[in-house]
Amino acid sequence: MWVSPMHGDSSNNIKRMEENFKDIFCIPHDGRYIVYAPLHGVIVWANGKLVNLLHRANKGDVSAWQTLKQNNNDLLSLLGSSPEDRGFQGVQEISRFAPTEVTLFLTADCTLRCGYCYARGGERPNQLSWDTVTGVLQQIVTNVKASNANQMTVHFHGGGDVSAAWPLLLRTRKYIHEMERSHGFKARTSVGLNGMLDAEQRSWIIAHIDRATVSIDGPPEVQNKQRPRPDGGESFSYVDSTLRAFDRAGYPYGIRTTVTSESVEKLEDIAAFFCREYEAKRIKAEPMFPRGRADETGFHPPSAEAFVSHFRKARAIAREAGRELIYSGARLDALTNVFCRASGDSCAITPEGEITSCYEVVSRDDPLSDVFFYGHFDTRLGQMVVDEQRRKSLFDLDVLHKPFCDKCFCKWHCAGDCPVKAIHAERNPSPNLPDRCRINRELTKDQILEALES
Repeated sequence: MWVSPMHGDSSNNIKRMEENFKDIFCIPHDGRYIVYAPLHGVIVWANGKLVNLLHRANKGDVSAWQTLKQNNNDLLSLLGSSPEDRGFQGVQEISRFAPTEVTLFLTADCTLRCGYCYARGGERPNQLSWDTVTGVLQQIVTNVKASNANQMTVHFHGGGDVSAAWPLLLRTRKYIHEMERSHGFKARTSVGLNGMLDAEQRSWIIAHIDRATVSIDGPPEVQNKQRPRPDGGESFSYVDSTLRAFDRAGYPYGIRTTVTSESVEKLEDIAAFFCREYEAKRIKAEPMFPRGRADETGFHPPSAEAFVSHFRKARAIAREAGRELIYSGARLDALTNVFCRASGDSCAITPEGEITSCYEVVSRDDPLSDVFFYGHFDTRLGQMVVDEQRRKSLFDLDVLHKPFCDKCFCKWHCAGDCPVKAIHAERNPSPNLPDRCRINRELTKDQILEALES
């Protein structure tokens, strides 16, 4: 709902109001309304009379506008504030390709065979070539020096798991250490892990990687069913030992759990288990998305209603334990036009040396590679070669280019949601609102209500 300036204001005021009076939403709740203007930090309870005035003013009713100015001037003053005052963050313009941060997908191989894996990890043994690793890192260092950033950032992630390419991980981190010493700056490192590590590997991660995210879906009965080893054996004991080793060392890590239609009813127990057994301060719960291996294994995502209901209860359990349970599409503290860096400025290198902006699109076989792949590492030239037209198109994946989101109160928080999932919904249209949108709206509304209460 957009509130327009009315007649009687000076031309300068009209211009300012046109720029600032945007995205005012009226959200019904328990017989009342919440007037919510995210760009201006306004969250207030309203009755039907105020909502009616706002609606009439938006339609050009001069008397409604005058009544608002007479009786709600404080509210109008807040609505006239600048979005920049709220710490708006996001991609504002297309930048030159000169990354100082890179994600290396060391391998497509994996030590697990998760039933819902979007990348079908472990079905291909591909690994990044050493020439590609060193060439990409050298280019990143050149960009760091040119930008005076004094820090490079390297993430290890991928369609597989680093535990399946351990010698390459050791060699790569050693090379980064050498670059730190020779160039006099610090490299920041992180890793995504499935937790399938032995004692020596755990100790090495603690000593050489700044932070980790570990995927684990719950206690043994959940973990072993959803995330088995290649031979079908249990994986829980390995991941459990990894997390306990991290806890003993005081190592910073987060937990990431995938929720299926089978595990959603156990989400409260899963949250309680994590809080009781491990020290991770932040736990991310994400509903499974039906891509990749799930086509054959029979795993299904939870319904939006089930996920929201159980997430609410699990979040209360985590909060009581002093932990934070989060979901990526509900983030009232974020004010942005992009969901993630896949919308333009992410640089990730696949095991085949392709450049992708999305962690979930890691192979040319993926139908969405035509969207997210925008270059490759040329071993002959020794540098990354970018298709600038393809890269520029990624910047259109923000919420400003999604008319579907225009009237949604979540638009400046979820920012149009995960680009992969949003495109999948566009390519597979349904008359119903996508489950992710329903989840985003319900859980964001929860956060708005909490903000009102506080």
